[in-house]
Amino acid sequence: MTSIKLEYPQDPYGLILERLTSIVEDELSNTDPVSITTMCEFCLRPGEVFDNDGVIWVDSYKYSNHICKTCNLFSEQLPNALGNERGSIGYKLSSFKSGFLALPMDNAMPVELWLGGKYLDRINLKGGFKIIDRSGNQAKYDLCERIGEYSVITEISLRREMFLRHIRLSDSNNTYLSTETGSIRLNKAEFQALKNAFISEDFTNKELLDAVTTINAYKTGSIGSLHARTQELFGRLSQETRLALGNITDPASLMFMLAGLKAGLLKEEVK
Repeated sequence: MTSIKLEYPQDPYGLILERLTSIVEDELSNTDPVSITTMCEFCLRPGEVFDNDGVIWVDSYKYSNHICKTCNLFSEQLPNALGNERGSIGYKLSSFKSGFLALPMDNAMPVELWLGGKYLDRINLKGGFKIIDRSGNQAKYDLCERIGEYSVITEISLRREMFLRHIRLSDSNNTYLSTETGSIRLNKAEFQALKNAFISEDFTNKELLDAVTTINAYKTGSIGSLHARTQELFGRLSQETRLALGNITDPASLMFMLAGLKAGLLKEEVK
């Protein structure tokens, strides 16, 4: 029988395991190693793709989860690598709501954590991860600007068992961003075309925000093509902008790019 195991670096989970373990190995407890013959309960990968090598992780409800060692990296407290969330309770890699974990294409470059807000006051800035002070829509814009620079990017949240199911390797033209609901494909050429088109429109800040809101509503079905807002907006957009919007067929990808452009293209108000 032919093994279905994927070898590094074709396997994004193997890449995460190798790069992150080298940072946090001293803090991994691995107190309950187990052979997983079915599948990891977080990422849902069959045991044979990771040599059935896993651990038992007990959650706050005292439920035993049989998970692979890659998923375990997001469940362990890492006070040395990440700092303490409160008291002596260490942060986990899944503690940072709306953060991003990014592994550069160049393995010699440090693994990045994109965070903002309260986390920057508490996290260990010298724990082995490169901390990027970016969050929200500004982070989305900067990540779109860097499409092709990362092997793996995942949005991190407390629901690690969800985003860990959608990990994909990126390439020089596409970033595959794993989220709780799926993998978002961000294409370099599509983003640059959309950005250039929006710049050519020379929107005021209000026009930019109104345009993004209307396009989001139209693409998600909240308003139809005959709605007054849709008619007014698309009636004055250039052919270049309409074409750039039409070329992005994945609604999730378009929503992500638009959110980024909403932050990245806002103009400074003249005082």
